[in-house]
Amino acid sequence: AGFLLVVLVLLVAWPTRPVAPDLDGPSRVGDLLLSDYMIAFEGAAFLILAGILGAVLLARRERKKQGARRMQVTGMTSHKQEVH
Repeated sequence: AGFLLVVLVLLVAWPTRPVAPDLDGPSRVGDLLLSDYMIAFEGAAFLILAGILGAVLLARRERKKQGARRMQVTGMTSHKQEVH
């Protein structure tokens, strides 16, 4: 399947633009993001922020669990040493 994909990519005559892109493209994208697509842009930013916060909370929860396990293992080890 991979070989077929490579062959198709290399053999297809992809359309090209004879004109170079203009230098005003990034500013037009910025204008569109802050005007016509403002709600979608803000929604995407909110979803990214929620994902980052969720990842931080999950990482902190895992760290607390690992810390509690270390405390239990350390406590059990020191207790066993006292008994012997």
